[in-house]
Amino acid sequence: MEFNKSSKILKGMIYVYLALPIMLFVYGWVRWYYALPILILILYCLYRCLKNDTFTGRLPEKINWEKLAAALLLIFIWVYLSGIGGLGYQNSDFQARNAIFRVLVEYEWPVLSFEKDSALVYYIGYWLPAALVGKVFGYTIGSGFLYLWSVLGVCLFYYLVCLWRKKFELWPLFVIIFFSGMDAIGAVLSGEAPLSVWTKEHLEIWAVTAQFTSMTSQLYYVFNQSLPAWIATVLIMVQENNKNIWFILSCIIIT
Repeated sequence: MEFNKSSKILKGMIYVYLALPIMLFVYGWVRWYYALPILILILYCLYRCLKNDTFTGRLPEKINWEKLAAALLLIFIWVYLSGIGGLGYQNSDFQARNAIFRVLVEYEWPVLSFEKDSALVYYIGYWLPAALVGKVFGYTIGSGFLYLWSVLGVCLFYYLVCLWRKKFELWPLFVIIFFSGMDAIGAVLSGEAPLSVWTKEHLEIWAVTAQFTSMTSQLYYVFNQSLPAWIATVLIMVQENNKNIWFILSCIIIT
């Protein structure tokens, strides 16, 4: 597979993935006479980023189809097991996240209370593309799109990781999925019995005042905050210069 021929498309997808939520927020939450110039400015910045962007990494021209298929399968399964989109098991945090997503689908934007005296104030950006699909096709279709949107986000993140390493390999994906973020080591060093780390739900609170949460825990509990941050972080890392850094960071303000 000749991957670099598709690099411009992939770069465009990455920037659009980050920018689309904030564009939808401006469209749905800002009065039109303010929204129109802001959207034009965002589109101009997006154009400049795509025109000026140069990545430091470059993947080999030929990529093994079997490895690519295995990576995609792993990503689809990983996101499926997270519960995003209501397909797999959902932990207790999804009670609030599902409620927010349903409100974004079923209420008019901007989301206000029945009395119109209060508004939904939350980092809602990540849900907005799927919520828009849900408004058009229904909540169930919107939930399915949220799953696919998350799969796409993980794929783009993994692509950037490979680009940063200048290699396409499977083992970094295994590290992303299974590495505990020092949780197990930290828990044992702080006094936990070694075998107990296999039975505890949250190991990342071992440091008490801080936590080093694994990427799997982030995806399974705070996917709306973590995925855009992952992409933005590695996107900055692969830049040849910092010309686009403020636009990249501004795109994740509401996620």
